[in-house]
Formats: sequence, C-alpha cells, structure tokens
Amino acid sequence: MITRLGSVFMALAVLILPGQNVPQKVTGNGQPAQIIETQPNPPPNIVILQRIRPDAPVRLGGVFTRGLGDHEDPFENSAQNRTLLSPGKQQWLIDTCDVVALSASTLSTNTFREIVTRSPLFTPLLYVYASTLYEQDDVRGNVGGWNPKMASLTLRDRKGQEVKHPETGGHWMDFASTAWARHWRDQVLQLVTRYGAQGVVAAELPIGNTFVADGLQKYRNLRDRGEATVAWLRAARAEGRFLMVPSTQGFDALVGRSTLPVPPASQQPELMGRYWDEFFPYIDGGWAEGWVCPYWLGRPLPEKLWEIHLEAADRAARNGQVFIACYAYRNAQELEYGLASYLLVAHKQGRFVFQPMPRTYRNRPDAGFSLAVLQKEYRNYRNYFDVPLGPAMQERHLIPAEGGFVWRRAFYRGAVYVNSSETRTITLRLGGTMRRVNGQQVRTIRLTPQSGVILLHDTAPAQGKSVPSGQQDQPEHSTDQQAQTDQ
Repeated sequence: MITRLGSVFMALAVLILPGQNVPQKVTGNGQPAQIIETQPNPPPNIVILQRIRPDAPVRLGGVFTRGLGDHEDPFENSAQNRTLLSPGKQQWLIDTCDVVALSASTLSTNTFREIVTRSPLFTPLLYVYASTLYEQDDVRGNVGGWNPKMASLTLRDRKGQEVKHPETGGHWMDFASTAWARHWRDQVLQLVTRYGAQGVVAAELPIGNTFVADGLQKYRNLRDRGEATVAWLRAARAEGRFLMVPSTQGFDALVGRSTLPVPPASQQPELMGRYWDEFFPYIDGGWAEGWVCPYWLGRPLPEKLWEIHLEAADRAARNGQVFIACYAYRNAQELEYGLASYLLVAHKQGRFVFQPMPRTYRNRPDAGFSLAVLQKEYRNYRNYFDVPLGPAMQERHLIPAEGGFVWRRAFYRGAVYVNSSETRTITLRLGGTMRRVNGQQVRTIRLTPQSGVILLHDTAPAQGKSVPSGQQDQPEHSTDQQAQTDQ
C-alpha cells in the first residue's frame, strides 16, 4: 500500500522486500507503483529513487518522431524511416527526460526496458494513431492487425464510399465504431507488453482529427465528433492495463450540455461543461500539442484559453497523470512566459512535462518533435530548463501590482510571476534584490502583456553560463512580448 510519509521534495522511494527488484508496473489507477515521498534516513527496506535534475522543477519530455538516430539532419523522419533510437540519444533521455513517447518503428523491444532499468521513474509511452490503420504492420504510429474484414469498419463519406487516406495502405477508421475501438485496444495491449511501455499517446482522436474535414456520412459537426470520441474512448479503455494519453485537440470546446461532475479533488471551474470534463473518466492525462502558445499559430492564446490550459495541466499533475505541454516560442523572453506559466501549476511529480517547440527553424514550426532539436534547445537554454527553484511553497495566486493583478507562486529558492493579460502592462517592485535566470540582479520588473519572469533569491545556487547568443538559433521575427527590467 502506497503511503504518504513526509514532505521532502527530493526523496522518492519504494517499499520492497530484501532481494526484490524495484517494481515498474502501473497500478489500477494508472499511477506508477513505485513513487512515494519519504522521510530522511529511511529504514533499510526502502530504496531511494532520486529524480534526474532534482533541483529543477521543470520536467522535460514529449512526443518525438524525428531526429532520433545519428543522422546529421535533425529533421530526419525517424518514425517513417524506422530509424532506431541511437545509444547516445537513449542515454540523453535517461539523463534529461521524464516522459517520452516514441513510435514502435524506432524502438527495439528492449529500448524502454533498458531506459527504465537505469532511470526507474521514467515513463515510456508509444506514439500511435487512433483513427488510422495501415495494411503494413511496421508503419509509424500503426497499431497493426489489418485484415480484409476491417474494410467494413472504415470511415465513410456521404455517398457511402470509404474516405480515401493520403498514404499508401492507410485507412481512416470509423470514429465511433466500438469494434474498431476494441481492436485498437487489444492491439495496444500487445504493443505495450512487447515494448515495455506504460501506455500510449493517441493521436488523431475523432474530435481533433483535422485531416478529415467535411463530407462525412455520420459526423457532420463538432458535437457528432464529440459523441463519437466518448464512444471510442469508452470502448478502447483498459484502465490499469495501459495509460491512455490522448491528443487534446478540440478539448477546449463546450459540449453544449451539462457534463457529469468529476471527483471533487479534480474539479476545475473553467473545465466544467467542456470536453476536458466529458472525457475525464476515460483518460490518464493528455498530449496538449498547442499548450498556451500553439506552434501552428506562433502567438499566445487569449487569457481565457490560457486559464483553461493551466487548469487542465494542474488537474493532471495533481492526479499524477501524464500531461505533455507543447509550447512554441521564438526567443528567450517568449520561452520564459511558457516556463513561468508551467511553473504556476507544476507539482512534485514527473509526469507533467514541458516540450519546447522552437519557431526558430524556417518552414519548420513543428521542429520540437525532433529529439535532436530538443537537445540543441536544452544546450541553448539550460539556465531556463534547469533553473534551481526547488519545491513550490504555495499555490498560484493573484497579487496586486502597478497596472493590475499578476499571478505569483513562491518556490523554496525564488518565485515566478506571470502577466496573462492581453492588454495590461504590469510593474512589479520587489521587496529586495533578486536574480533573473540570465544572472541579472533586479529590484523592479515590467511585465508586458502575456509575459512572465522567473526569479531566484541571492542565496540560490549559481547557474552555469548561457550559450552565447551568436551560437543560438536566431528567431525568424522579433517580438515585444517580454519581461523588461529596470535596475
């Protein structure tokens, strides 16, 4: 039985008997069986599992389909080319990341098992499609198991004809078909067992499948797709056997009726009546491809949607669920807004992860799905990702400042502030000198609309030097959305 024994941030442990291995299975509620907090100087029958990068509350991870091998091109389509994860990048994941989803086409059957052996708190996931089935078993994202009888379960247009898939051997499957959902579930169970994964990131859920638009026989509007998604999730659910982490495209929309109440501890005011609450009983978190600042837009979302996204992440983190927050940025100032927003709702866990989506590569707004790009961003902005704030000391809250209210959250070695307003500029006058992530000493901060700042106390550990600006990828455009400093 997992028990809370203390409030020490650094120590994570498992109860084991002498000679036992550390357990790696997922419990019935989808949580990692090994993680508990413990007191200092534990008894001999408790093994301490310390998180990687233990002083940094920013946990990293994401979905990666490119740049997994040793290829010089960081955008080499590893998932499509069936390029295996290289040993060097496997080691980098062990040292740096907490949650990663990869296509089975890039893995050996031992890859995830080797990672978890060396990093027991790592959460390995497979990246699969929820709406596509290929005739070839070894295609990226494919759950497999196609046979001619499956043709009767394909998606149909208004003339009753199968909707054509853009890729050879691919088929769009009927969104609400329980037979398809159960086939998908059974195939996923085989895959996670074979590859040693704890669950899947499911792309192309009916409600968020933008590749199939109008002209469908049964799904003519968002509400039709929403009802199809509920039916599919219910039939595909295998609670306690694998983690279901769906793409959350479309989850922000209103259902159009009252949603069933979620457990009191999971209630969030802005999620009520939306698909976030509608799908909550059937999922174990979410893959937020466009969290706070979608890579396909390249600009932050309005304040209302910012709040929805923070509440969704907050709920998942509190429940120990997987939540992958993909955030787009062009420079350090925009990155700091995303990280400060993340830190407002991060908790003492390792399954709410931040996936950087840099828009500094021309014609590649989705560059962040390359593992090689993540490695480069980590080198460029390591001071931001490894900021040694320590544990959070309070919940996020609004405080008054010059020009309006600003969000604040205190940490053991510092604090974060976020101005989520689209129009107001806020001036913060600090009670004493603090240190910015770039090493600058400040007493006053000017937060322009949709900006944030991460501050450290003078007593916080000094950080390493940042990569010189001339060696960093340069943004395509400049921006005035930043935190400005007055000495």
